[in-house]
Amino acid sequence: MTDSQKIRASQFITTYGPGSIIELPDGPALIPSADIGLFDSRSGFSPNDYRIDDDRMSKGLLEGASIYRLPTNSENALPQNDIVYKTKSFPMWHLCQNQSIHAYQGHGNIDILYEQKTSVTHCPICGIPSSHGGNPSNAVRFVRMCKNGHLDEVDWDYVVHQGVQCTRRFRAPDVLKWSSAGGTSLRHIVLECPQCGVSNNFGAYYANPNLKCTGREPQTEHLISSPGRNPTCSADVKIIPRQASNIRMPEIKTLLSIQSVMTKLHRIVQRPEIKSVIRTVKSLLGPVDDDVKLAKLLQIMKDNPEISDSTVLEFEKPNASFEEVREAIESIDRPVPDTYHELILDEFKELNISSQRGAPPSALQKTRMSKPIFEVNIDDVLDITTKKGTKFKITPVSTLQTIAVQTGFKRDDVADELLQSNAELVSVKHFDNATNTAWYPGAAYMGEGIFIRLDSDDVLSELLNSNPVAEEWLRAQNTETNANPGDEKYSKFLFRDSDDDSKPELHPGFVWWHTLSHLLIRIISEESGYSSSAIRERIYFKTNGNKIDGGILLYAAQPGSEGTLGGLTALVPYFKSFLDIALEKVNWCSGDPLCGQNEFHIGKANGASCDICLMNSETSCEHRNMWLDRTILINSMP
Repeated sequence: MTDSQKIRASQFITTYGPGSIIELPDGPALIPSADIGLFDSRSGFSPNDYRIDDDRMSKGLLEGASIYRLPTNSENALPQNDIVYKTKSFPMWHLCQNQSIHAYQGHGNIDILYEQKTSVTHCPICGIPSSHGGNPSNAVRFVRMCKNGHLDEVDWDYVVHQGVQCTRRFRAPDVLKWSSAGGTSLRHIVLECPQCGVSNNFGAYYANPNLKCTGREPQTEHLISSPGRNPTCSADVKIIPRQASNIRMPEIKTLLSIQSVMTKLHRIVQRPEIKSVIRTVKSLLGPVDDDVKLAKLLQIMKDNPEISDSTVLEFEKPNASFEEVREAIESIDRPVPDTYHELILDEFKELNISSQRGAPPSALQKTRMSKPIFEVNIDDVLDITTKKGTKFKITPVSTLQTIAVQTGFKRDDVADELLQSNAELVSVKHFDNATNTAWYPGAAYMGEGIFIRLDSDDVLSELLNSNPVAEEWLRAQNTETNANPGDEKYSKFLFRDSDDDSKPELHPGFVWWHTLSHLLIRIISEESGYSSSAIRERIYFKTNGNKIDGGILLYAAQPGSEGTLGGLTALVPYFKSFLDIALEKVNWCSGDPLCGQNEFHIGKANGASCDICLMNSETSCEHRNMWLDRTILINSMP
């Protein structure tokens, strides 16, 4: 493609990425894998130049792989319209709707379907290029896919001829007549071969449940290569609009950089070249625990051509104290949890500690020189009490960093979200042979948040006691976690950590917190004008015997080094009012009685909830608007 489309680095992770179809000014295109579209030998880009260092993500979830971000035009001094990530046209079949000229040339009042090739860049009938301004020729809106991640053009010749060889040899490029005179629905679309006169209905083909897959993975094809088809895939194929949301569903993992002493220096020591020097010095001299060893470390770093002078300066005063340097150095060898669930509980632990001691802890703040990337001022923590006497602790997080990584994507042809279970995860991993390193696309965000928890971890278990709705959710969790393989009612991919057999999302305590989270996001938006789609949530939850502990982090984060400007944490003084309104509004919905009568039972993802009362933007909800139930909160009112 010669045209370009500006996208944000965050969009590449949340919306696009390898294997996605992007609508460019001159038509749709497919984003190829990073080794083809971004890091090919002629691009001049290297993933190491755009790395995001995060040991918790790399070690805990990516099996040691590294993270790269999307390069920008500005940082590379490129004109704004220069192409950074190359794409390839897809689909290649175009529909020319220039009916008046087609009729004038004796072909009838019809559209023309043709395949765009190097030698055919215009409609073979009217002769107008598909990229001509104002031309009514567009890429056809249908493609075919299967749940194993394959994607291809619709076999339009098969639609017409049903696998039978055309009785006349084509004298022109592939051309078909497209007629929809009977109406706009698929059953009214008729395709006709202009050579042999055979015609067939597209609606019948669209609904055919026995279409076979070609095994094509267009994101792995080079930009000018022919389609690579390997028809060994046995999965059924579905015809789908190219802009359908389920044509590519990204798998995204997000972690928060939440350690009470986390600073910019901690990020620097995670770089491979810095780690190598530190480990060399430690192997020779032991722990870097005095000024002499630190001076030796800094000298070796200065002598290393891979380490810039500006990086070395970060280890020296006034940028960092000796204690900060020592602490950052020791952090590189700390064990990292190796499951998503444990990593999230690790965040929860740090948030709880910070709500009691601040972050960095108040005892260290006076000696702190390096700028923290996780910060809580203990003096700003707010204790509030509801009308029924339940105590909450509201902790403003003035600085936090989130790392989001796209590990792959799925193509799923099932409309029911609960049944999206067997789709194959297609990896978007890029392997750099030069450095023998695997890379995943990611994005770093700086922002702020509000952490909400109960004052004690035995309060929620008491609130949920004798709640019949809670008992039904708990019964579902117990049944699901003890089910024999193949007898489960829920796909494991519906849960935040598909490898966690405990399925905490089904616990009534999790549903209680998640429901409250959605209510608070709505109230904050209504009362303060803060966009609800800009507020994200993270639900924390764990059980310990009869005790139930949990909390909510509502946060706003933006790409870049500065992030948001304090608008969310400035709302903390008004949180008592927000909570009171939320607990009042949970009792009614304009969709009642239908909404309120929507009872939960095993196999369902929600109880009483709907778009009117609880469901939020999918950019806000980490759980795709599942695990919600107003009646849980109504029957266990804090």
